[in-house]
Order: sequence, then structure tokens, then C-alpha cells
Amino acid sequence: MRAIEQYIEQGDHQALMVLFHEDPRLTADLSEQHPYNTLLSMSPKLGEEETGNARRSTDVEESTFTGKGPFVIYRVKFVSGETSEFRLHECIAFNIWGFLTKMVKDADMLLGSPGGSA
Repeated sequence: MRAIEQYIEQGDHQALMVLFHEDPRLTADLSEQHPYNTLLSMSPKLGEEETGNARRSTDVEESTFTGKGPFVIYRVKFVSGETSEFRLHECIAFNIWGFLTKMVKDADMLLGSPGGSA
């Protein structure tokens, strides 16, 4: 989360998600395959069994993020020893940051602060 946040705050990106949110007219002529539109329209259809198998086979041991202009390079080392590199468009990086931030905030609300006489 911190790496993506640093990219958002200090990266050499166009802040397209912010611009698109502020002025939806900017997205009117984007192709269906543009990362912004695929974020809104595409979602994986995985069954519970597939999700479990994917998780076990893709556990990440180490990861790094590197901002490269409108992309973030995400390098991972899996517990199996295999490595991979993913280029994430800034739209996706901003979306991941928003999702993670909300998830952490919601978890904090659910857990609350310790106290009481239980």
C-alpha cells in the first residue's frame, strides 16, 4: 500500500483516475479496452475452488513496486521460487490503492478500539 501511495504522491503519472472522476466527458471516447473502462466492465468469474487453488499456487514471498511514468512495475517472487513482473497502468494502480485503503478503513471500523470490561 505504501509503495502505491508513494507512486500516487510522487510519481510521474497523469492522475487519469482523478481527472476522469472530475470530468466524465474525458472518458466518452475511450475504447472499451482502455484500462479505465476494463476496470469498470471486466471482473473475473472464478468459482470458490478456483480461487483457493489460485491462492495456494500464487502466494507471494517478496514484492516490489517501481513507478515508471504512467505505469507501475510490480515484481513478485512466489513461494515456489518463480518470479514474475506485471506492468500496471496508473488507472489500475489508483484503483488498487483505493480498494486497499477502503479495505483497511473498513477493517478498522469492524475491529474498533480495545476497551470495556469484557
